[in-house]
Amino acid sequence: MTSGAWADVRASLRGSPWYLLFTLAGAALAVAQLLMMPQLLDPVQFSIALLAFSVTQAMLQFGDVGHGNAAMRADLPGAARQDLRSSGLAIAYTVGLVLAVAIVLIGVLTGSRADVVGALAVAAIAGALLMNGKMAANEAIHAGAGSRAMRLAFSWQNSPKMGQLAGTLTGSGLGVVVAGLVSAMAVTRVRWVRPQAGWRSLWANCSWWAPGVVVSLCAFLLSWADTYLIASTLGLAEAGMYQAVYRPMLGVTYVVFPALSLLQAAENRGDRGRVRVLGCGVILVASAVLGVLSMLLVRHGSTVWPEYKFPAVLTATVAMTVFMFCGSAIAGALLLVRGATRWLIIANVAALAVMVSGFAGLPVVGINISPISVATVSLLAWTTAAVMQAVGLCSAPERRRFRRWPPRRSLRDSSEQRASRT
Repeated sequence: MTSGAWADVRASLRGSPWYLLFTLAGAALAVAQLLMMPQLLDPVQFSIALLAFSVTQAMLQFGDVGHGNAAMRADLPGAARQDLRSSGLAIAYTVGLVLAVAIVLIGVLTGSRADVVGALAVAAIAGALLMNGKMAANEAIHAGAGSRAMRLAFSWQNSPKMGQLAGTLTGSGLGVVVAGLVSAMAVTRVRWVRPQAGWRSLWANCSWWAPGVVVSLCAFLLSWADTYLIASTLGLAEAGMYQAVYRPMLGVTYVVFPALSLLQAAENRGDRGRVRVLGCGVILVASAVLGVLSMLLVRHGSTVWPEYKFPAVLTATVAMTVFMFCGSAIAGALLLVRGATRWLIIANVAALAVMVSGFAGLPVVGINISPISVATVSLLAWTTAAVMQAVGLCSAPERRRFRRWPPRRSLRDSSEQRASRT
């Protein structure tokens, strides 16, 4: 190995003690949650808790209407990024409150189960509050502070899990979600912003946040459409059984996601050697972890969780799906920093089209909707996203020139400037 390559490796180890610490702590919480939830919750309550988690995830992904993603761009000046973060936080508060009220009203009108409605409404509020931590981590990434970004990311990603672990003792999905909200509020520093500032930003900065909303919406649907389809066609219990296979595999994200902050901070600094070393290392570790998890679930899953089953074919298919998801997350995070949102949109829309057409085509070709058939379609979709984003990453140039801010100027401002020049 050349001296330059060794220098890249040594540079990539900066901040690694924090990375290892938070990775181990996050993995420990994930393992504890994984062991306790299926043990203390039946498949129906397990499904309710996970559907509530999907609402919180939706809030975190696009509750700010794409402002957080827009603030990640390296070609924006610092004032523009701060404006986008503040506006996105104001929008997220409003969206979370409106969504919670809408869920309750729809649940009352349709006569839905009270525990389902309550869990989904509480999850919407939790997602709005956790947006504070996400924006703080976003700001640290912008500053190139990889270690601080990891600490903040660990806090907002894992603080609800401590309460959720205690909530499993209630044996109720609603109890799990409420306990998670309480623990999130205990460690989250809530910043109050004026709501009207966020909504003004929707019109003024549309060209910056709109691509991020499309990307986040597609990614969310790619992650949860399979579970929604199973829950609506086969029932909550079958969705809980499917997620019992899926959730252990997602434990690998506690290795991948902390590294995303390091990758994005290195990309912001222009340290491309560090990006390559970290990216390849995370991919190799993720593949090894998924292989070990697959073998453990097939051999010992039903022993640890007697109410759930772990077929070998379904487990292997889900493991490959999660691997493609991790590859897509790494490539997407780097594309976001480079401002190559066009590639993100193309890849995610194409993957969503594959998923929708696959789900719609199952009955047409005579294949029944089952966990295995749904997981296979999901694998094809995430493979499409990962491959197309990797191609975009190789094609998108590094951008360092700051763009003009604000992106739009009124006709009145333009006329006044012309008058002043004359």
